[in-house]
Amino acid sequence: MPYEENLGLDSRGRMISGYHWSDRLLDIGSCGMPDAANGVTAKMQVSMYFTPGIDGTINADTTFNYVQEGWSTAGRGHNPVKRILQKGPMNHYWLPVGVTVDSLELPGEFEILKNRFFTEFPPALPTMDPNVVVTEATPTRRISRNGNVWVFEQTGPRLLFESAVADPDTGLTLINNSGNDSGFIRQGTYPDGTPFTRFGFANGDAATVIHAFIVNEDGTPATPEQADLLLSIQCAAEFQGLRLGGCG
Repeated sequence: MPYEENLGLDSRGRMISGYHWSDRLLDIGSCGMPDAANGVTAKMQVSMYFTPGIDGTINADTTFNYVQEGWSTAGRGHNPVKRILQKGPMNHYWLPVGVTVDSLELPGEFEILKNRFFTEFPPALPTMDPNVVVTEATPTRRISRNGNVWVFEQTGPRLLFESAVADPDTGLTLINNSGNDSGFIRQGTYPDGTPFTRFGFANGDAATVIHAFIVNEDGTPATPEQADLLLSIQCAAEFQGLRLGGCG
């Protein structure tokens, strides 16, 4: 199957090049990446695209964002709830079915654990706002929600905190971006308008990063009550005696 240029424009107006699969309506028609990303090995986006829609654009079905230093993601659509998020390259995402991480040679396995912020003695998860309900939890990760407001928490070594601070992300509209050696916060919206807050704390080699956002799947704007809950989540969070300032 030959590599082809100019397969079509995506919904953001970027020209996609890659491999053409099908012309059948509503089918997965191609696999490729934006032309501007070609040759960029430290940060790239590979997607499977539907065949052209009514407006002539090709939209991504499944997207894999590879980041050498930062956060890699994989999943369907733009809903962050339905995507995998991991610091550093997510090479194991491409392991064949039936091949486990434990079967890899030890240096590779240790590198994956490092990128997942593994620590032998993980710190306890932070104190969280009682208005959110836990839906899933492990000793180092917790997912909570209240309606369409979601909260993702993770604890680990200081590298977790430093990676979150260093990750600039792309396409964000920020209304707050501040921090110091023991805490940081970023507030704003994603390119699709989803409001979010991401903040974290570090104490010695212990750290936590908390990510909360509003996902109204019907496309309606965030309500004042939802915005107030994001603020409440920020102010209620406490990690080893550390809290965000400016909460009154």
